[in-house]
Amino acid sequence: MGKRSHTHVLDGFGRMSRYKIKDGEIKFTSTLLECKWLKKCQKDNDLIPGIGFRGVSPPRWESKIPFVSLIYTAEYFDDNWVMPWRLPDGTFVSMTDTPNYLKLDIDTLEP
Repeated sequence: MGKRSHTHVLDGFGRMSRYKIKDGEIKFTSTLLECKWLKKCQKDNDLIPGIGFRGVSPPRWESKIPFVSLIYTAEYFDDNWVMPWRLPDGTFVSMTDTPNYLKLDIDTLEP
């Protein structure tokens, strides 16, 4: 994003992908999750401060004040793609260990 890139495979923007096999053909669909974090990074054309597994290259701004990165993480990191769940009503959601979740249309991968 902008001049920075992630340096760890588990950092980055959430992506949902789908493969559908029918009549000898494979259809592949993939999309980034439309979340506050992606929108803020796109608006700033930069990877905003936050907590991840590793840093970014080149390094981004980090506050010298304790917990400021945690504040950015709490406000913007809603990139919930880790655990997709099918609810009893057939709705699919994607969650992490945060209280937020993203509702997904499994056919179109649209939130």
